[in-house]
Amino acid sequence: MKILILCRSMPWRLAGGLERHAWDLARGLARRGDETHILTTRADPASPPPPPPPNIVIHEIETGSPGEYSIGAFRAFARQAAALDCRHRFDVFHSQGFAAFAFPRSLSRRLAATIHGTLTSETPLHRDDFRAAPWSRKAWLLWRYKARLASYPLYRRLLGMSRVLLVDSEFTRRELIRPRPGLDRKIRVVPLGVHPDSAPPALERRPRAEGEPLRFLTVGRMTEAKGVDVALEALGRLPRSGWLWRAAGAGPALEALRARADALGLAGMAQFLGPLEDAALRRLYAESDLFIYPERGRPAFGLVGLEAQLAGLPVVASDRGAIPEVIRPDVGWIVPAENPAALAERLRSILEHPEELREKAARCRAAALRRFGYEAMIEGARAALREAARGEAGAPA
Repeated sequence: MKILILCRSMPWRLAGGLERHAWDLARGLARRGDETHILTTRADPASPPPPPPPNIVIHEIETGSPGEYSIGAFRAFARQAAALDCRHRFDVFHSQGFAAFAFPRSLSRRLAATIHGTLTSETPLHRDDFRAAPWSRKAWLLWRYKARLASYPLYRRLLGMSRVLLVDSEFTRRELIRPRPGLDRKIRVVPLGVHPDSAPPALERRPRAEGEPLRFLTVGRMTEAKGVDVALEALGRLPRSGWLWRAAGAGPALEALRARADALGLAGMAQFLGPLEDAALRRLYAESDLFIYPERGRPAFGLVGLEAQLAGLPVVASDRGAIPEVIRPDVGWIVPAENPAALAERLRSILEHPEELREKAARCRAAALRRFGYEAMIEGARAALREAARGEAGAPA
């Protein structure tokens, strides 16, 4: 196949999960002999992309910043895709996320789109959260997310005109068909897989000495959606010995979270390390015993939970979004979201029975590689792209 992948950025410009997934997918398709082109953004004309592997060609449009999503960027994606198609005659176009928002309908007959969550699934605009909010908060949320809401007609258009929709979890499939059941015929669930070069290496774990506290870890943005405040409230209910919690990441809520930790009397036991380089983060994973994932939003997959398993860490996670699809009972525990008491009860049980933690840790990496294999992801994606290339699945609406 000749494939054009459209993605807002690539890992060498914006190191996000969507960008890593698009690059891993492109490498897998190219390795199977597919002529794979990538159309992405570039902010600095003097900064060319790195040399690509064989069978991959990179094309860039210039925008104000790498990863920029704007009406101008969407139109540039559409214009450049049409121009490239005149030269290469692609079998299929593959939009990662919303890059094909402005695609012309003349090209949509060969369009497949990977939807990493719905427009509202990872925000407080999600119907279940928004419905329960007081009117004052609803008004504030509508103002805060006005740009996202304004793009809703384009979002509906992309869903309707794509031949095939790829999603990485059953959760996202359910979210998409809830308001539009007819989409189900064109949805293909292809769970994320981890490229061998992208997977964290098997870590040589530092053994815990007799009497040394259990080391808890949380990694992510310090924002309301990540639920770090829930973790703090749970930790505040634990005995003041036998554990140490560290959090890596930056974000607008960081200082408020530090102040709350002090108010709870957790100074020295709850440590905020800020953003860390990859090498320091790997050391932190190797030194930890348990990953706490207290998500308040509804993630479309829960990649950080998978990364923790690959590092050999069992996970205690909330029951939001696709997280229960990633954190299975043999490698972790699921607790109700936004429930510090339930999280504290689980952590207390782990402190009292550390042997269960060791048993789960021994299974984590192998289970993650088995369930979220890279080759299975590539084959699933190729099958869906072939459907779109043949004009099968759902006809553009």
